[in-house]
Order: sequence, then structure tokens, then C-alpha cells
Amino acid sequence: MFMRRPVITALVTVTLTGACAEDPEADLDSTSDELRGFVSYANPEIGIVAEGSSVNALGRQCTGTAVAPNVVLTAGHCTFANWFYTVENPLAVRRFAVRQRWAHPTEDIGLLWIREPIPWTRPMEEHGPVGATAALVGFGGNDCDLNSRGEWAYNRGIGTKRLAFFTTVASGQINAAVACPGDSGGPVVDWADGRVFGVMASSNGTRPGDSAWFTATNRPGVWASLQFLVYVWQSESNAGR
Repeated sequence: MFMRRPVITALVTVTLTGACAEDPEADLDSTSDELRGFVSYANPEIGIVAEGSSVNALGRQCTGTAVAPNVVLTAGHCTFANWFYTVENPLAVRRFAVRQRWAHPTEDIGLLWIREPIPWTRPMEEHGPVGATAALVGFGGNDCDLNSRGEWAYNRGIGTKRLAFFTTVASGQINAAVACPGDSGGPVVDWADGRVFGVMASSNGTRPGDSAWFTATNRPGVWASLQFLVYVWQSESNAGR
């Protein structure tokens, strides 16, 4: 799920332990143990974007966040998705159809226009914090690696909702081996206010010394495009068009 590596203006180094919140302003429920087997059915606005029309056959998949009732934020290379799945508990998975897709022409960030309104949303912010606590949420695996040809050799635990805490620094690199396929597009959340200020873009696995990168919402030319499209698509949806 991970493709090109973006260049970022401000962001991150990591030490991770888990959590998740009922709404953007709430404290996350820190009941997990790092990225191993964390499952929480809070925050259903953070869901799976996928090709397949069945939760039992998702095909290619990433993570996305509803930032308006009819708009999902994800990575640009994840805009292949046909569906957005919210996961409230194992027996309450909802499927929302993708109506239209947009990927930024140079940065790995994108939006999906959803046909049906999603009941939960999480707001975006333009400028992420530096030297502050942030969180990354994704549905990627717990244990993944690349082979000698640069292909994903294995990925264990994909589809499990996982969360990581980290401290932001003035770099787009996450200097920790924590991200797998399926985490692409997952929100980078400002811990202080619950707002999304980036999305996971790429990783080289979970071996010691591996790293990851994300695309910030304040990359040049990104914020204005995101705001404009969210406004237009949501206005069209609200008008029933």
C-alpha cells in the first residue's frame, strides 16, 4: 500500500503506545500495548478504504478518516478505493460507496467523495504541532517486511486497528519501525485538540531501524485544495446533488 515518499515540512520521531477516543476533543482510551493487537471500536470516523464490496474480501486496502459527513481524507495512492468501511464493533461494520476521488498531483494526500453521509467526523487542522504529542491510527499489520526486490514479503495482522503515540519534530520522517501496508492514509492526530494534520504515506517495514513518512496538511498547495474540495463536495451532498 505504500508508494512514493513525500517531502514534509514539519513532523516526527516516535515512541508508541496505544489509544483511541470517542470524539476529537476527548482523551484517547489508552488500553493497548503499542501496536500489537490493539483493537478499539471507538472513533469509527477512522475506517478502512478498500477496493472490495465485501468486508470479507476487501482487496487492496488503506486507512481513511471522515473529515466531513461525505468526505474521507486518505493518502493519494489510496484513492483507488471503491468503499469506506466504519468499524463500530465486530458485528457492526458499515459500508459507504465512493462517488468520486481526488489525489494531489505532487503530494501523497487525497480525498474520497462518499455517496452516503457518515455519522461521525474528525476535523482537520492546517498546522501540526512541533515538539508535541501526536498519534497515528491505522489498519495495517503488526509485522511486515520487504524482500530483496522491494516487495512486501509478508504482513501479519492486517485489518487490526492500531494506534501509536509519538513526539513531533521538524521532519517528516517517523524514526521507528511501526508502519505496515494498510496504514497508508491513516490520520496523524494532534493529541491536544484531536484534529488531523497529516496522513501516513510510506514505510519500509517493521525491522529494527526501519522508518515511515507522512504527508502534512500544510504542504505547499495542499491545505487550500483540501479546504476547497471538502467545501464543494459537502455543499453538493447537502444540496442532494
